[in-house]
Amino acid sequence: KQSITNTKRHYENQLSALLPNYQNLLENLNKQEPLDQHIQYCIDTINGCESALLAYEKAAKYSENEINIVKVFIPEGDK
Repeated sequence: KQSITNTKRHYENQLSALLPNYQNLLENLNKQEPLDQHIQYCIDTINGCESALLAYEKAAKYSENEINIVKVFIPEGDK
């Protein structure tokens, strides 16, 4: 969980540095790897991290509850 939080923070920091200087960076960067692709990668990674952290929260919320095992009814004639 800590690794996911660190990754999310890393890409949020990158975006906060890139987006205000987007136009200047776009003019000075190597055009072989477009800045737009990297920004989209950062956004996708942040969204993935947020989804994973939400899953951790949901799992923690339900970890105290017992999950009953469901027994499937099989009619006697279908054995």
